[in-house]
Amino acid sequence: MLLIVSRDRTEYLKTEELLQKSEKLAAVGQLATAIAHEIRNPLTAIKGFMQLLTEKASKEELTYMNIISSEIERIEMITDEFMSVAKPQAVTFQSIDLQLLIQQVILLLQPQATMKNIFKCLLYIVKAIK
Repeated sequence: MLLIVSRDRTEYLKTEELLQKSEKLAAVGQLATAIAHEIRNPLTAIKGFMQLLTEKASKEELTYMNIISSEIERIEMITDEFMSVAKPQAVTFQSIDLQLLIQQVILLLQPQATMKNIFKCLLYIVKAIK
């Protein structure tokens, strides 16, 4: 006598894969938080000293300090983006007027398109949504 038992493990394997992915994302989030924190500490000190030096700087030195300050702000923006990786983002769905959204995007892109002589492309998009 032969008895064969079979089970579909597809759902189990999918669940296990999702669990592994979420664990990896959690680890990446923790790493991102730690790195951003370690970057922010010295940046705070650098910004403070830059403010002190700016008060006593010559005109030429101020030019360089302004460049340094803008680069520090850029680093801060990057660390903020890093921190956003660490925070789980809640997904919310909402209905929107697609025609209105496209018109807003066109308004946003119009100056660049005009500078690059890509105006015809925008005209086609406007005609297509009307």
